Amino acid sequence: MVTIAQKLLPTLDLASACEVNLNHAAVEWLRYRGNPLGNPLLDPREAQEMIDWLHHTKEVTWSYGSYLEDRCDFLRESYLDDTGGYIHLGVDVNVAPGTVVAAPFDALVENVFDDGDTPQGWGPRLILKPFDSRIPYLILGHLTSLSGYRAGDKVRAGDELARIAPAPHNGYWFPHLHVQLLSRAAVEPHQADMYQSLDGYGHRRDLPLLMWSYPDPTWLVVPETSALLRDQVFSGEMIAEMES
Repeated sequence: MVTIAQKLLPTLDLASACEVNLNHAAVEWLRYRGNPLGNPLLDPREAQEMIDWLHHTKEVTWSYGSYLEDRCDFLRESYLDDTGGYIHLGVDVNVAPGTVVAAPFDALVENVFDDGDTPQGWGPRLILKPFDSRIPYLILGHLTSLSGYRAGDKVRAGDELARIAPAPHNGYWFPHLHVQLLSRAAVEPHQADMYQSLDGYGHRRDLPLLMWSYPDPTWLVVPETSALLRDQVFSGEMIAEMES
């Protein structure tokens, strides 16, 4: 049986991964660096050094983290300072550039967007509307070029969508895949502005609304979370059906 995670990330060794808290890692890393002025982790090269150190320490080849993580230290002095909204609304898959990203289920392309090398931007971003109406919309950010896709295109489970992009053309981040879900009940305001206001971060004070609007996507990335979330998000029959 092919799991949902294997469909999304077909070339990865799913056993060689762990969950990481990038904010906790940032505190340690910046202390090691002598707590420099500014935030060197906004430089993708410095952030990648930290990620490599994490992977070496934990003896893994890739990592993921974390839904609703507060990144007030990791992303201090970024655009998020303006609002104080440091709560991460998706899951980041920290992998090498060039890693294949595929469709985890049959879907329509809802939106294609690219803000290029805008610092802390999306880079190329794809939003999918699954054919199965029980599944929220899927947001995938920091990809390679999506010039071959248009809204309304159909993709099938297993189709290669893109690859993980390097900086600077991924929104000027260290290489990673941002995976975020958008509740169908919360789609309309974003459709009204063509998803221009969609963000991957929110404010702690809005947490109940954010959790309703952007459900936990961890089950898409980590095989063992499928069973964990069966009773919380989807039925066991639905998960089994998606993984068949």
